[in-house]
Amino acid sequence: MEIEEGACCVGGKAGDSLEIETAFQASSPLGEVTQMRVRFGSRPFAEEQLTAAEWESFVPLKVFHIEIVINWVGYYVSVQYMDENGNLSAVYQGDISVEGHP
Repeated sequence: MEIEEGACCVGGKAGDSLEIETAFQASSPLGEVTQMRVRFGSRPFAEEQLTAAEWESFVPLKVFHIEIVINWVGYYVSVQYMDENGNLSAVYQGDISVEGHP
């Protein structure tokens, strides 16, 4: 997974909205990867916490929308993949910092 093309941070004016692009890649030696479950938030999510996310069709790109606040805030993307035979991947996590200014 790669958030904002590998950038460490992004920013903008407090109160504005921002789109965070996240690219996904997955493969399995046991079958085609067809599903993924993703959570986006202010902390990383472990596998047991990912169970709250619905399985969805695998897509190579997702966009998350946030409202920028003043100061630095960290955002995390956690993802788990499933192949066509029901085999699960490990949970992968990435993060990005967002700086808001007046």
